[in-house]
Amino acid sequence: MSKKYVEITVDTNDGDYVTERYSLLDGELEKYRKIASALKIKHGRWPKGQMAGKNDNPSLIYNGLLTNEEIEWFNESTQYPEYGFHSIESIKILTIVDEEIIY
Repeated sequence: MSKKYVEITVDTNDGDYVTERYSLLDGELEKYRKIASALKIKHGRWPKGQMAGKNDNPSLIYNGLLTNEEIEWFNESTQYPEYGFHSIESIKILTIVDEEIIY
């Protein structure tokens, strides 16, 4: 049996990357695809945490491309480092067929 994951890499400080992996739940794949399409248009810009400001946040950047519900869902589904991040470097969908934990 295979397991599906989404792996998101964010840029925290112009080249300092953090990657997180989450279980992909039923119905989420299309949501991630829509987010990824919008990110391509805006070159990955997605300020979160201390990197987001009153005039620089995903709700303003993606107005007309994503609904507020989609933005809130993505914000809630992604963790972020202590000070946040300014952009999404990549979103990958992984299918793991076999996994062996050796430590």
